[in-house]
Amino acid sequence: MIAARAVPVRGDGGTLVDVGRSDKLGYGSSPIKRPRRTQAAMAALRDALYAIAAAEHPTTDRHLFYVAVSQGLIAKSERDYKNVVCRLVLEMRRSGRLPHAWIADHTRWQRKPQTYDSLPAMLSISAQTYRRALWADQASYCEVWTEKDAIAGILGDVTFGYDVPLMVARGFASESFLFSSAETLKAEGKPAWIYYFGDYDPSGVLIAQKIEHGLRRLAPDVPIVFERVTVTPEQIVAWQLPTCPTKESSHSRRGFAGESVEIDAVAPSTLRDLVRDCIERLLDPEQLAVTKAAEASERGIAREIARTHGGAA
Repeated sequence: MIAARAVPVRGDGGTLVDVGRSDKLGYGSSPIKRPRRTQAAMAALRDALYAIAAAEHPTTDRHLFYVAVSQGLIAKSERDYKNVVCRLVLEMRRSGRLPHAWIADHTRWQRKPQTYDSLPAMLSISAQTYRRALWADQASYCEVWTEKDAIAGILGDVTFGYDVPLMVARGFASESFLFSSAETLKAEGKPAWIYYFGDYDPSGVLIAQKIEHGLRRLAPDVPIVFERVTVTPEQIVAWQLPTCPTKESSHSRRGFAGESVEIDAVAPSTLRDLVRDCIERLLDPEQLAVTKAAEASERGIAREIARTHGGAA
């Protein structure tokens, strides 16, 4: 009989594994389990995730994960992201402790036509929501692009307020999506500024390049200024953003140096400030004031029309 002997070796992710020789055929192995967090530790972790979300909502699970990693609360691993952050956030949302609206999720869509209870109701709602085309009398046109649905939930409040299209590529933009944007650029008939927000990794860099090249190809006569707003190598250093290993299997790995950084690592408030600054630098403040004054006047007219026809505007 051969006595069992424990041999510590490194398994996946550096985990120590006991490999014992057995008197039975073959070898047996069992990972050394990490000590479970105590109830007090889990409560503290929930408190920390709540505090992070409270300071930066709407935010994403991925951003909560990166902040928790930077604070030394959890390991920088997909296991802790999925089994700790995602699980605890879902638990807190379902229990009512964490407001659902604090976590952005624009990956699911509802498609339904806009309908009304009555004509007066339609007139009343239209009067309340009426907006003048903000860019119609501006010297340039603007679009904001991102590769991720989740980031749209962070940028959307700002772009909506400034009447700026938010284009979500969901990875590499399709030819149809690029064509639709290019047709809009041509119809606007003015210089176009395209601001891109995406990951700093081989795919994220290539996605931005493909979008720029596609728009220039499909709208060759439109003056286009394409700017990668974030993530950039300079920001990674200045903001000390957490990195992750670059996937060696990436089809776009060639020409990319260093580790990768997901845009989710950037604070949502910083992303909102960045997109606001990009948009505001294009706006003529005097023309904007004229447009807003006209909008307020026309909204008042719309309210009077709604009242005349029995609405409650």
